[in-house]
Amino acid sequence: MKLVTLFLMFASTSASYTIKQIPMMIVPEFTCYDILKSKVKMDYLPIGVTYKGKQVFSYYCKNTLTGKFIQ
Repeated sequence: MKLVTLFLMFASTSASYTIKQIPMMIVPEFTCYDILKSKVKMDYLPIGVTYKGKQVFSYYCKNTLTGKFIQ
């Protein structure tokens, strides 16, 4: 098991965005996309990916202990 943080970015205005950090424990075989699918709702365009009703425009994952990105 490893501790990972999923970062979700939401557009708040036309010139800025907010970031939501979601920490979680995962097995080493999981990819960032697997983590994303477990936390968000995926739909077809124009809705796309949403988290708690907000549209996600970008995401990434990091190992919380080492700070390295997870692909």
